[in-house]
Amino acid sequence: MRILIVCKANFEPSELNFQKNRAYIYDQFVGIKKHIHTVDVFFLRGTGTLSYVKGAFELRKFLKNKDYDIVHAHYGYCGFIAGLVSRFPVVVTYHGTDINEKVSNLISSVSMYFASWNIFVSEKLYQKSILRPKKNFSIIPCGVDLDIFKPIPIERKKLKKEFGSGNKEILFSSSFSNKVKNFPLANESFLLLKDFDATLIELSNKTRLEVAEILNRCDILLLTSFSEGSPQIVKEAMACNCPIVSTDVGDVKKIIGHAEGCFVTKFDKYEIAEKMRIILERGERSNGREFMGEFSDQLVIQKILDVYNQVLGIPKS
Repeated sequence: MRILIVCKANFEPSELNFQKNRAYIYDQFVGIKKHIHTVDVFFLRGTGTLSYVKGAFELRKFLKNKDYDIVHAHYGYCGFIAGLVSRFPVVVTYHGTDINEKVSNLISSVSMYFASWNIFVSEKLYQKSILRPKKNFSIIPCGVDLDIFKPIPIERKKLKKEFGSGNKEILFSSSFSNKVKNFPLANESFLLLKDFDATLIELSNKTRLEVAEILNRCDILLLTSFSEGSPQIVKEAMACNCPIVSTDVGDVKKIIGHAEGCFVTKFDKYEIAEKMRIILERGERSNGREFMGEFSDQLVIQKILDVYNQVLGIPKS
């Protein structure tokens, strides 16, 4: 089987930058490569609408003399482009912004029409789709590499390094400049914890191993996003037993479930600060890893391989 992965690259394409900037897609790419002989990646480069127009011509040219069994596009815009120019079956995965934003939702609806199969990373995302498909679709969240994201068996104090003088470290779920992630609410909530010697740090431009170490080092993962699909960082934090405070977005409530030391809140800085205070006063890790079995990357990759086989009419072995 020969698979082409298509995704957007607002960065200089390289394997390291792919890992840092599209980690959840990179993890799938690596997982699929363990089972399939040929897995290539095509990046739609640049920013803005014109970059997609240019990307459509570039992808069409790239595919002209290639032979793939399936083109797997990530996000609705890429799915739309792949559906327009690919002569091979197209599978599209929708991750969040491509459904949560109105214009993107419309574009994704066209993508769904062209696609042979559509994958949504959460049930809530599927329900929000304007023209959600009635067949040939799956709900498959991105998986977590439980061999990388796991509790590190050393004193956490020894891991506390470069981020500042605070004795307690609260990890914001993304870069401070990412507008969808709603840093102002996170900062307002953090400032209510004046009686704690704490530092609020951002998560940006890190490898998978670095993210795993940070989640083991930090006392709380804080997510205050306006919207999400199935936030990968929450699953990774759960796998590392890092306590979590998150707004009720995407499938966070389902992921966290009944894990101890993890809270889902309203968009209320006082409630968010209260939950962080509870965690900091307890000083204990969560038991989130106990609930991560269904999000194992091995299980998720097998579900994706099953989709490929179904699209190609290959019976289950």
